[in-house]
Amino acid sequence: MIIDTHIHLDDERYRDDLDEVLNRAREGGVKRFVIPGADASTLLRAIEIAETHNDVYFAVGIHPYDKQQFDSVDFEKYVKHDKCVAIGECGLDYFRLEGSDEEKELKNKNKNEFLKHR
Repeated sequence: MIIDTHIHLDDERYRDDLDEVLNRAREGGVKRFVIPGADASTLLRAIEIAETHNDVYFAVGIHPYDKQQFDSVDFEKYVKHDKCVAIGECGLDYFRLEGSDEEKELKNKNKNEFLKHR
């Protein structure tokens, strides 16, 4: 079974042709989709998409680039949602991040949220 575990279907670029994008992927053999929780501003859109498509799920999280939003997300509320299957973005994006103390602190916050709910 093919599962796309990191597909930003909540991006504005897919608003007009989301169903077409999903159908092409399904025709290509993709059975499940997980929208990563990258920032608070797109979380509600990710949930909306997951609730209207049986094969789409979401993760809740904050990418370290958006660390100022961390405290604005109610992790407790969203991790209990039936379509939430993961916590992430979790801050392990070593390609783009330098690893400041602030970023390390966010990584630990994300990791702790994950550990509380596994």
